[in-house]
Amino acid sequence: VVIGPDSLRVVVGNELRLRAIVVLAADRVETQVTWRAADTTVATIDGRGTLVALRPGRTRVTAIAVADTLLQTPLELTVDDLVPPEVR
Repeated sequence: VVIGPDSLRVVVGNELRLRAIVVLAADRVETQVTWRAADTTVATIDGRGTLVALRPGRTRVTAIAVADTLLQTPLELTVDDLVPPEVR
């Protein structure tokens, strides 16, 4: 399962769409994955890969292949406050 970068930073309130590609064989690629966020108080992600940053913190978002649930790739997500602490 390929997501892209293995880490991502977003700001509270941002919403973005993640996409994943599942390489099952040299000639077989799928895009059907299940998404999971480890800490849904930091961010949520729906079945289409739409991620919403809820509060500052860190969580792991995982794409899991529908065809083979052993194929998984995590993404480390950091959600930053809207105003950096040093500006307050």
